[in-house]
Amino acid sequence: LGAHRYRSVLRLDNVWRSDEGIYQCNIDNGLGQARVDFNLLLNCHPDPPGVEGKEGCYYLTLLIWEPMRTGGLPIRNYSIMFNGSTEFVTASSSRVEYTIYNLTQLKQYNFSVRAFNDMAASSANVTLASPKGIPDQIVNHTVISQTSTKIQFNPHHKPGRSPAKNYSITYFSTQKPNIVYKVEVVGIPITLDNLTASLNYTIKIRARNDCGSSASYSFVAATSESSATMSSSSSSLPVWTWIVIVIVAVAVIVLVVVVCVYKRKQRLKNNTRSKEVKERSVPDMSVVYESVVETRIEPGESLTANPLYESQTTMKTTQHTD
Repeated sequence: LGAHRYRSVLRLDNVWRSDEGIYQCNIDNGLGQARVDFNLLLNCHPDPPGVEGKEGCYYLTLLIWEPMRTGGLPIRNYSIMFNGSTEFVTASSSRVEYTIYNLTQLKQYNFSVRAFNDMAASSANVTLASPKGIPDQIVNHTVISQTSTKIQFNPHHKPGRSPAKNYSITYFSTQKPNIVYKVEVVGIPITLDNLTASLNYTIKIRARNDCGSSASYSFVAATSESSATMSSSSSSLPVWTWIVIVIVAVAVIVLVVVVCVYKRKQRLKNNTRSKEVKERSVPDMSVVYESVVETRIEPGESLTANPLYESQTTMKTTQHTD
């Protein structure tokens, strides 16, 4: 008995990518059945590759990976088109990295990436990416508080620029420019502590990130007076205020002098009046003592011959008592 072989050919026309998949062929005769499965893959263009842009400082790295469907053939390379030029990258593995340098920070770049096999190229996968850069220069600031030992403020950047990671600050007092302080600050608001009261400080600030430092921005801020010298300071008061203060002080002094002179005159007048009243109220303490001794003289007796003549005395004593 000889073996007989039969060959059947199935031809599919107008096949699309959607026709790919598992096909099954069933054979049946009077003696039994058989089944054959086969996978239909079309040799055609691949799907677009996967693309992701990784932002760096003035550069971009494109991460390209192999499409899910390669068109039945291996991927040979990728084309990258941007700014009117095209670069080709060999598909050495299922994932490829391609870096483009010397780009402008925050500029939006449009990349068109295609995958190639031996038959055709895929459609483009378009992605947008913008490289990072140094923070833009600080253009303004807002002082939040100023005390005798602290200055607190917020810096303001141009909108839409690369964010700042920290701030480098240099400051010194205008009275002592040779003593310079440097600090690194993360986040805002920015606070400068342990300052000296009643001084002007020149503050220079730079914003920093992984790409570098921005241009320097400077301003002058002053600490307030301490509580001990607040009342005696003259720099914070206008001239007209001091004129008013001087006029009021002179008026007060004149008023005090007038009052003192008036009170002194009144006191002297009262003392004089009191003395006069006292002199009038004191009684006359004059006492007159009079003693008369009489001696009877008989007729014919001489006055000088009378022995009692000497005892006939009239005494008159006046005593003044003050």
